[in-house]
Amino acid sequence: MSTEAARHSDRAVVAKNRPAERVATLFIGGQTFGVSLLEIRDILTLEHIFSIPLAPPTILGSINLRGRIVTVINLRECLGLKSTPIGDGALRYCMTVEFRGCLYGLLVDRIGDIVQVSEELRKPVPSTLSSNWRSICSGIYLVENALLLQLNTASLLDQLLMSPDPQ
Repeated sequence: MSTEAARHSDRAVVAKNRPAERVATLFIGGQTFGVSLLEIRDILTLEHIFSIPLAPPTILGSINLRGRIVTVINLRECLGLKSTPIGDGALRYCMTVEFRGCLYGLLVDRIGDIVQVSEELRKPVPSTLSSNWRSICSGIYLVENALLLQLNTASLLDQLLMSPDPQ
């Protein structure tokens, strides 16, 4: 075997031996998203969310999770999708993540399974997606004949929490 072929063969072995990342799937408006299991603190079903007066539409309210106040973010609003009416007693699904020392809940339509994705199979986010979708997604995968958008929670929360510069 030539040295060039041996080098190529070694790279293929390294790529095949890389561990796949495990992501939890979540669904928003019929689209499948993925969040790394390493980022997720809790997955909850919520029955009551306390409203926050004068909060923007992306902030649905807050919950008390084991003594910690968690701000609940409506991902439908963040993505520019029509919000579904939330009646009392309706189950809502929430995935909590930590960002800059605080917990945030990401309200989604439905929580799916845990899947493994390989970095080698990740594609860049298509330019055809709207700018707000592109800004919070870090890649795209084909998983079980469906497109899974990798949600970049740090980018999402950073954008939501950015305040205008004081004048």
